[in-house]
Amino acid sequence: MAGLKIGLDMGTSSIKVCSGGRKGMKEIPGIAAVDTVSGKVLAYGEQAAEAAGRTPDTLTTVRVMRDGVICNYSLMEYMVRDITDRLCGQRILKPVIVGSVSVGVTSLEKKTVLDVLYAAGAAKAYLIEEPVASAIGVYGLEPSPAGRAVLDIGAGSADCAIVTMNSVAVSRSIPMAGDAMTDRLMEYLARERNILIGRAEAERLKRTLANAVMRTEEIALVSGGKKQSGEAVSFEVTTTEMRFVLKDCFAAIRKLVADVFDEAPPELVGDITENGILLTGGSAAIYGLDAFLSRATGLQVTVPEQPSHRVIAGIRRVLPALQQPEKAGFLFS
Repeated sequence: MAGLKIGLDMGTSSIKVCSGGRKGMKEIPGIAAVDTVSGKVLAYGEQAAEAAGRTPDTLTTVRVMRDGVICNYSLMEYMVRDITDRLCGQRILKPVIVGSVSVGVTSLEKKTVLDVLYAAGAAKAYLIEEPVASAIGVYGLEPSPAGRAVLDIGAGSADCAIVTMNSVAVSRSIPMAGDAMTDRLMEYLARERNILIGRAEAERLKRTLANAVMRTEEIALVSGGKKQSGEAVSFEVTTTEMRFVLKDCFAAIRKLVADVFDEAPPELVGDITENGILLTGGSAAIYGLDAFLSRATGLQVTVPEQPSHRVIAGIRRVLPALQQPEKAGFLFS
C-alpha cells in the first residue's frame, strides 16, 4: 500500500518538490558538499550552493545532474531520500513519486532515474517527460488531440516537443541551455579578455544581461574577477557584448525548433500554426527570446507566468490522477 504522493521536477540546476494535499512548492539547488576524504555528504541544497567555489581542499561541491541526466547516482539517491523522509515524517506507508525527465534521455537513463526513486524509498515510481508536464501545467490535464508545440529550456537541456493527447508525438533535445550559456560567457572572458570569473558571478551576469534581440537601451554591469596571472581586475560587460557571446546558443535553439517541425506530420504542424509555441523553463525569461523565436518561425510564442515552474505545476496536477490509470497513461514506470 502506498502513502503520500510526491512530485519532483528533477532539473539540472535544482529539484522542485510538491506533494499531494499540500500547497506550495519547494526549490532545492541540485548540489551537494562532500568531504573529499570520507565521501560523507556534509550538506546539500542552499548550504552547498553557497559554498560552491569557496571550499577548502578537504571539501568539494558536486552537482547531481548535468545536461538533464543524473551524473551522480548516490548523491541523487541521498537527496531524494532525505527530501521524501522530511515530507513523510513518521508515516509507515512509503510514498508514490512522480519525477520529470528530459525528452532526450535514453531508456537506460529512464531506468536509472526510476532506480534512484525506488532506492530512495518509493513504493511506486513514475516518470513524466518535461514538455508533457509543462503543457499540463499550462493547459490542464484534460487531453486534447490538437498538437501543441512546447519548448522547455532549462539549465541542462533544451527540449522541443509536439504534444498531443498528453503524449509526445515528435521531439528533440540538445544540451544547449542555461548552463551552456554560462559556460560560453566564462570561456569568452577567459579567451578574449584573459579574465577568470566564478560560476556564480557568470550566472548573475547572464541572468541580468542575456538578450536574444537588441534592447532599446544598452545595459552594462561592472564585475570582478582575476587575470590568469592572478591579478585582481574589475571589468564591464554590456548587453550588446552578451548577445554576441550567446548568438550561437540562440541559433542552436532556433534550429532545434525547425528540426522538430520538419519531422512533424502536416496535421500537427497545422495545429501549431494556430496554437503557436509555448516557451517554458528558466531560460524562457531571457530578454527577447520569445520575439527571436517568433521572428524565426512566424508563429506566436507564449511565455506563461512563472515559466520555470510549469513542469512542477503539471506534475502537481498529475498526482491526483494516479488513482485513475486511464488519466495517467502518459506516465512511464
